[in-house]
Amino acid sequence: MSRARRPFQLKKWLGLGLTLTALLAALGAPWLAAHDPLRTDFAQSLKPPGAPGHALGTDQLGRDLLARVLHGARLALFIGGCTVVLTALVGGALGLVAGFVERWPSAVLMRIADVQLSFPFILLAMTINAIVGLGLRNIILSLSAAGWVVYARVVRGEVLSVKQRDYVHAAAALGMSRTRLLLRHVLPNVAPSIVVVASLQFSSFIVAEAAISFLGFGIQPPTPAWGSMLSESRDFLYVAWWLALFPGGALALTALGVNLLGDWLRDTMDPKLRV
Repeated sequence: MSRARRPFQLKKWLGLGLTLTALLAALGAPWLAAHDPLRTDFAQSLKPPGAPGHALGTDQLGRDLLARVLHGARLALFIGGCTVVLTALVGGALGLVAGFVERWPSAVLMRIADVQLSFPFILLAMTINAIVGLGLRNIILSLSAAGWVVYARVVRGEVLSVKQRDYVHAAAALGMSRTRLLLRHVLPNVAPSIVVVASLQFSSFIVAEAAISFLGFGIQPPTPAWGSMLSESRDFLYVAWWLALFPGGALALTALGVNLLGDWLRDTMDPKLRV
């Protein structure tokens, strides 16, 4: 294997390994964790890692930390997956229409996108979530409302490029309807860009959800969420370091794995970007 391809393959396998590990841990949480993540036992509070029956220790309420980290993975991946699907569908559809129509709806949509992009993503999502209320459904909706614009802008730019190609002009000259032209010739060429953006945005949504929950506007205790677990650990950093290390490490490794996987997908679908 050439030296130029080694970083490419390392990115691929490391990203796949970390992402699959997080996915398997989330799916197998009920079987991998021997304890209920919500069950409290004050007699077992703040047990260090390696304590009998608690591989990662316990928190200030005696809840098993391994169980909470694993169930937190389920929640994080569920929120990230739902948000990615929703933003890809809405943002992708709006980008397709804006790029293909190219009239005043396109101009209005892009101006709305420009205004939204002027606000920090996490701050906007947190503000929307504070307005619509707390809860799992509302945090998915707030992240989606803040994240659709990336898809819309990328897809619109791709559509504007694809629609100028010769085969698209030839199909239009043969009398193909605009809807069929969009679905048969434009959308398949834009789909790889949507996949790449989705893979890169997935980790952003996971981190954003954790940040919002950390600040108290997202998933509320006692539900095991990485962000709220990090928030609860602040008062115990000097006496129970494991309360912050394990959920924080799980969040960092999951985000790293998904980012590497998205980077690999981008390189695979666009060979010009390979190093």
